[in-house]
Amino acid sequence: IDNLLASVVAHGYKGVDLNWVSDMDDNVSGPRLVTLIREIKARAAQLPQFQAPNQPLIVTYPTNTLNMNTAAVAPWKVEVASLVDYLGIMSYQMGFWSGGQQTWHFSPIYRNESNWRTPTSIDSTVRELVKAGVPAQKIVVGVGFFGYSFAMPVTGPYQEPEGVDHGNNDMSYSWSQLAQCGYLSAGTYTFDDEAKASYRSYNGFYAGGVRGECINWAENVGWLSYEDQRSISAKSRYV
Repeated sequence: IDNLLASVVAHGYKGVDLNWVSDMDDNVSGPRLVTLIREIKARAAQLPQFQAPNQPLIVTYPTNTLNMNTAAVAPWKVEVASLVDYLGIMSYQMGFWSGGQQTWHFSPIYRNESNWRTPTSIDSTVRELVKAGVPAQKIVVGVGFFGYSFAMPVTGPYQEPEGVDHGNNDMSYSWSQLAQCGYLSAGTYTFDDEAKASYRSYNGFYAGGVRGECINWAENVGWLSYEDQRSISAKSRYV
C-alpha cells in the first residue's frame, strides 16, 4: 500500500483502479479486497494531497459481466461497491465457445431473455447489480476497442461454436489492427438492433491475403463481432 500511494503521489495521480483479476473474484479472496480498499483509503486520507480542500483518493473497481444462468452478486461485491467511487463493468468478450452456449456478441447491450444459450448482456448485468444493492450512479459501462472472430462455418450469432477456431485478444484484434488487416472493409456488415451490437460476416476471410504483417492471423474467418461507432453510440444512449 505504501508503494502504491507513493507512486500515486509521485505522478500526481488522482486515484487507483483495483483490477482484482478473475481467479481472485470469489468468496474467499473478495473479502480481502474489501479490507484492502479500506486500508488504502485510510492511508490515503493521511496524505496532504487527499485532504480538504483537495479531493479524496478516487478508487475504482472493474467487475465482470454476469452469466444469467448462474447470476449471483456476492455480498462482498456489494460492499466493495459501497467503498469505491465507480464500479466499472468489463462489458466486452461476452461470448462463448463451449459449454452448450451459442455464439454471441462481443458486447451486447441486450439479450433475448428467453434464450439460456446467450446468457450475457450489459443490461442484465446492470439490473442484477442494482437489485443486489449497488447504486446505479456508481456503475460504469466499459467499451473495448477490439473484437473477436470465429472461423467458418460460424457466420453470426445464435450458431454452434463447439470445436470452431476463434481469436479474441485485445492486441491482435484491436481496432487499428482490424482496420489495417482488412476486416472492416471486407464481408457483410450487420447491426443487430435487438442486442445493439455490430458484426461482420465473411465467406472464409484471411487477413494474411491483405497485408503481410497479418499473415499469422486466423484463416477461414466467418464472423467478427466488435465495437464500432454505431454500437458505441447505442451504449451512450443506454447510459
